[in-house]
Amino acid sequence: MVFYAFYKTSQPVYDLYGFRYLIAAPDADTMDEWFRKASESTNGCTRHAPDFYSSNDNYPYNMVPEMADVMMFTYLKDRDGLDPTIFHNQGSTDHISGKTFYVRAKGNPKLYWTTYTNGLIYASETSRTRFCIRIDGDDKNKIMIGSDAIIISSATDSKRHLAVRDNGELYLSSHSTPMRFRDFKNNFLAEANGDADAPVVNVDNAGEVWELVS
Repeated sequence: MVFYAFYKTSQPVYDLYGFRYLIAAPDADTMDEWFRKASESTNGCTRHAPDFYSSNDNYPYNMVPEMADVMMFTYLKDRDGLDPTIFHNQGSTDHISGKTFYVRAKGNPKLYWTTYTNGLIYASETSRTRFCIRIDGDDKNKIMIGSDAIIISSATDSKRHLAVRDNGELYLSSHSTPMRFRDFKNNFLAEANGDADAPVVNVDNAGEVWELVS
């Protein structure tokens, strides 16, 4: 699903006129990756919302040249332009490191990760557990992108982290198994059995898509 965002130049002289763009990306994750790289560029970039950015750079299409093939920038008319430019993005969660989230199956929004008393992680339609997800070894409040190494912990016990057993089962442990943020896309699987909860297991590149919800 295409994701859109607005961009404007933040130099005072351009507050009213010129240098406004509509950005299009294949999805919200690609937009987050563009922002991470743009924020590290010469003029930096400020993220006011997942779909609104600003910077001192008048030409945002040059900020991350290595992503030019997956981003599109359309110049917008200035303040006195007569044509309104609007878009409708489907709701997306702000993936901020250090925040807490529920983990939900994208294909079945009723299915959430939940923690059993023995520490195992199950997918359930009747209960759910909140997790804290953060970039490993980094400060909080950074936007997480697919390549980031992450640590997933219990939201109520910061010493219990998500780990993978030898048989692939996910469980909470005193240590953390190395994971990437993109692992939510296709590395975890819960094969439902009727109305019963199903264990979540690690299956590299053969899982279903999971999403974070606030």
